[in-house]
This record gives sequence, structure tokens and C-alpha cells, in this order.
Amino acid sequence: MLSVDGPHEEFLVLLNEVHGGSARSMITKYYQRVTELCVLGGFDVLGHFDLVKKHNKALAFFDESDDWYKEVALNALEAVAKAGVVLEVNYGGMLRGATDDVYPSPWLLAEAKQRGIPIQINADAHAPHHLGVHHDYCRELLKRVGYDTQRILLDNVWTDVPL
Repeated sequence: MLSVDGPHEEFLVLLNEVHGGSARSMITKYYQRVTELCVLGGFDVLGHFDLVKKHNKALAFFDESDDWYKEVALNALEAVAKAGVVLEVNYGGMLRGATDDVYPSPWLLAEAKQRGIPIQINADAHAPHHLGVHHDYCRELLKRVGYDTQRILLDNVWTDVPL
């Protein structure tokens, strides 16, 4: 097993040896797996939707504005909408310097809003001092793309609360 978010060396094995150096092949397979996960279900919150971009800041192996990338990501986002799960807005990559923005990227959050996908802000904290660091940024970003609530679990009931 190789991970898209493991150390650079492991990621490069996945990209170069498993996918023959084709970012398109690897990313397409990643989003196919996200889609399969949504079809199988059994969970309430989908985290790290576009985690495949984690190493892109350092390694520049694809361009999120390419049509093929948008197509495979949006197809997977459709599966999220059909599954009716909450989409996690995760700032862990920013917190640790791997990414310049949240998972999922702002353009994907705008697309999620258009599809009626509920969201939830998550610190992905690995230490107590990570809690809340980019929460205000996330709230403002989500408001800019049209969200005014996030879905959280209160008293064992999924509830939309104001951002």
C-alpha cells in the first residue's frame, strides 16, 4: 500500500513506479476510489476530498486548472452529493505548510455549494495548539463561496449551525 499523503519518497514511488510518472493516471484512480467510497457508504463525513494535491506545492506534478483534472474531481464531487455526506473543510495542510489552502480547494467548495453538499470545518489538529488556527479563514472562505452554515453533530443529531 502506498499513500498519496505519505512522505515525498513514498509518493514518488506511487507516482513513478505504479502510475508510470502519469499524474493524470494516479489522480484519476484516486478520484475513482473516492467515488467508490461514496457508493459503498457507511460514513457521515468525507474528509480530505482532494488530498491528492498535498505534494503538489512541493513537487508541482499537476495543474488544478487543467480540464481533465476538473472533470475527474467534479465527477467525484457528484458522488459526494449523491451519497448525502458532509464534506470536511480541512486546514491541516495549511497548518503544516504542505498546501497554500484548504482541502478541498476553494473552487471545489464553490462547486460543492452549487450541488447542495453540506460542509464542516475541521482543524485536523495533531496538537492542541493547532485547534482554531485557521477557523476564521475557513469561515470567511465558505461565506465567499455561498455557505452560511456548517453541519455538526449536536446531541446525536446532524444539525446545520451558522458559520
